[in-house]
Amino acid sequence: MNKKKINVCIVGLGYVGLPLALETSDKFNVFAYDNNKRIISNLKKIKSDLLKIDLDVLKKNISKTFFPTDDIKIIQKSDYIVICLPTPLSKNKDPDLSYVTNFLNSASKFFKKGQTVILESTTYPGTTDEILKPFFENLNYKIGEEIFLGYSPERIDPGREINITDINKICSGYSKSCKKKVLGFYNKIFKNVILVSSNKVAEMAKLYENIFRNVNIGLVNELKIICDKLNINVREVIEAASTKQYGFMKFAPGPGIGGHCIPIDPFYLTWKAKEKEIHTRFIELAAEINSTMPDWIINKIMDELNKRSSTLKNSNFLIIGVAYKKNVADTRESPAYKIIEKLLLNGAKVDYYDPFVKEFKINNQKIKNIVLNNKNLKKYDFCIIITDHDEIEYKKLYKNFKIIFDSRNKLKNTKKVIQI
Repeated sequence: MNKKKINVCIVGLGYVGLPLALETSDKFNVFAYDNNKRIISNLKKIKSDLLKIDLDVLKKNISKTFFPTDDIKIIQKSDYIVICLPTPLSKNKDPDLSYVTNFLNSASKFFKKGQTVILESTTYPGTTDEILKPFFENLNYKIGEEIFLGYSPERIDPGREINITDINKICSGYSKSCKKKVLGFYNKIFKNVILVSSNKVAEMAKLYENIFRNVNIGLVNELKIICDKLNINVREVIEAASTKQYGFMKFAPGPGIGGHCIPIDPFYLTWKAKEKEIHTRFIELAAEINSTMPDWIINKIMDELNKRSSTLKNSNFLIIGVAYKKNVADTRESPAYKIIEKLLLNGAKVDYYDPFVKEFKINNQKIKNIVLNNKNLKKYDFCIIITDHDEIEYKKLYKNFKIIFDSRNKLKNTKKVIQI
């Protein structure tokens, strides 16, 4: 790798692929490939929809070591191809690998001997060896001799202020020679690379990381429901428990879960386990609890309004934050969708404020994004804090609303602030 400038193609320029491509362009020539022409056009203009990417790096490397393109033929000029494509679920919650397989089929005639192909997309254990390996074998390549295959789970956390090179990087490969290729590549980019014994182990590690979070969030959300019935402050309970110096990790309750990982990854393992006739009861229960939190929140709001002789119908609600987590523009699987949908179905009027999300739709109905000022705030009866972005003026909310429903514990629990 030190003998010449390596050409790397990063496939898919979303929350995973684009940061990786920019970081890699400091070490190698990077072909940043995406079939979305708007993404490529914006990158060439030093623009991106991903607010947290380093535009200075893009500006420094564009046309020097970073080359945005929607031409799939660029594959034939690449030494390393890193696949960072979406892996969503179908309507039946089965893995949908169509983005990956469609890319492979479209690029099939542009692969060449000596290339290393690495999958970074989250998926079920066995994907790399059971889908990518047969694909290249059908192209008459010998795996480990003519084409090298590996897997490395991404650990990008949108909104977290951390250089991706500081993130511990897990990787593996199909054979000894594949592992050597993959390890050598990532060692040039990341400070600490951990080689595991097989692609399956690396694939399972990614799922376990997010299932761990999903299960613990489900546990603390169930605890919130119990504490509410027992008239106990769940946040105080969590803070008290977190004083233990060992054997405890703090998780906070919320309005539900969102993003591409936590709500989706457990079902990849559930689907794979069913092949072996294993019922993943614990994992499925946690997912069920988390998915019901928006309904619990709406019922909690209705109960509180009934105490005040009010109803959802014709009440004006302002939603604070519709992204799935704070300080990002990503709304994938956000609990805001279900909460706003329930409000609208019950006759409420809803607008929102989110400094990161410029447009938000429910069933093709556009929800108004307001300017957060005192004049506008006087138009609403109630406020619901769903996403706790740091730059929101919470004191302004407290000053202008008589009732605030707070799902993130951003405001002190007083008579006018109801924790949900």
